[in-house]
Amino acid sequence: MGTDSLSLIGSTEACKYGLVTCDSLIAWNGSILISNENFERKTVNMPENSILIAFTSQVLLDWKSYLKQTEENGRKVPDQIVSLKPNTLTNTKIQLLLIEDQNM
Repeated sequence: MGTDSLSLIGSTEACKYGLVTCDSLIAWNGSILISNENFERKTVNMPENSILIAFTSQVLLDWKSYLKQTEENGRKVPDQIVSLKPNTLTNTKIQLLLIEDQNM
């Protein structure tokens, strides 16, 4: 499957359930980094009930580690990055599916 993004089809406002991928999970403060590359539109609206799919290689210490990894992988830093903290999302329930992979 890899770490390629999944696109949500249709309006996310109407979605009650959704599969969502992220760019990274930040261990330092428990944030989920999601960029506009993971969504077709410029805004990030989480479905009411979300299953977040992430890989162990996406768990990073902090923002600096994320930027360094992005640069080392030869990717451009996305135009828009949203840092979500699950405890601040009042109308969204997030379940994490963490898949073990090899760290490169």
